[in-house]
Amino acid sequence: MSQTPLARYQQRIDYAELSPDPAQESVVQAFHALHEALTMQNKPQNSIWQRFFGKDSDEPIKGIYLWGGVGRGKSMLMDMFYQCTEGMSRRRVHFHAFMLELQQRIHYHRLRSNDDPLLAAAREVAESARLLCFDELQVHDIADAMILARLFSYLMEHDCVVVFTSNRPPEDLYKHGLQRQKFLPFIELIREHMHIITVDSPRDYRQGRISAYYPRFFSPNDEKARYDLEQRFCEMTGHNIPHPLTLTAGGRSHTLERTYHEIGWCSFAQLCEAPMSSLDYLQLVRVLRVLFLTDIPILTPEQRNASIRFITLIDVLYEARTTLFCTAEAEPEHLYDYGSYSFEFARTASRLREMMSDSYGGL
Repeated sequence: MSQTPLARYQQRIDYAELSPDPAQESVVQAFHALHEALTMQNKPQNSIWQRFFGKDSDEPIKGIYLWGGVGRGKSMLMDMFYQCTEGMSRRRVHFHAFMLELQQRIHYHRLRSNDDPLLAAAREVAESARLLCFDELQVHDIADAMILARLFSYLMEHDCVVVFTSNRPPEDLYKHGLQRQKFLPFIELIREHMHIITVDSPRDYRQGRISAYYPRFFSPNDEKARYDLEQRFCEMTGHNIPHPLTLTAGGRSHTLERTYHEIGWCSFAQLCEAPMSSLDYLQLVRVLRVLFLTDIPILTPEQRNASIRFITLIDVLYEARTTLFCTAEAEPEHLYDYGSYSFEFARTASRLREMMSDSYGGL
């Protein structure tokens, strides 16, 4: 039998992999209760399951909506819970990747059937897993916003248990978005079918992990930074001659001029100012384990599309554990100081910090 979330959490504290944190421990308690609800057939009176999930064992099991500031351990805690559900019908996926896959499913069914394509896609998702864990829920795209309520209504009506992590409380999702009133039923679904839990730890665990011995982030973007990045690229490629690589996604092709095996070199303009999407970035991380990204500018509200693409790019790189080397005009926290996406960019800056650390992995 796999460990319970509480046992796994305590083990990691005992091995000094984690430090005790009351805010995180309360989240682990909730995940432990959900684990118990999913696995126990006979639930004793006054059990932890009953406190979180109701008195009637025949009631649908509620999922968890876990939100809080950047670096508070949301993804780590969800992954710890997910590791304890081995053997169940389950799936864990980044929300960006899931929505991309869903759009492809809808397109497939629209071309091949007279049935409702969203309903057909939702049916496939429900049949694929009973437990669905989505990391980093955020909604910027109106097309995504319009389908979420119908999709998750179907999933929850068919006994799928859903876990979300997000940086925002439910009521702030898709805030100020176009036709937001059509998105509000999704927020009501979250409130009705999920336990909303906050990780209110005062500490950002991604900070303080920066390597002083193997720099990956070079700022300011001056001649020395560009020279240092070029030297690192040459070291990583063994001083071999790089070659072009063409990536195709969604009917579009993009050529990276400098690649060698699983190492690639691109500019910010190529990846974030061009019409790229999460589909392109997902294709990128399928073929590259190391990315050298040059000339990241200080972003302004006028660079809305480039800013959104950069946020998405970093999310995809982070999820894939791609190693990133880059030059930038400023430190991560000062690349987007003000504007409508400053809240989202706080997570991006925190992730950039972690990606520059030895503990991030990659390579």
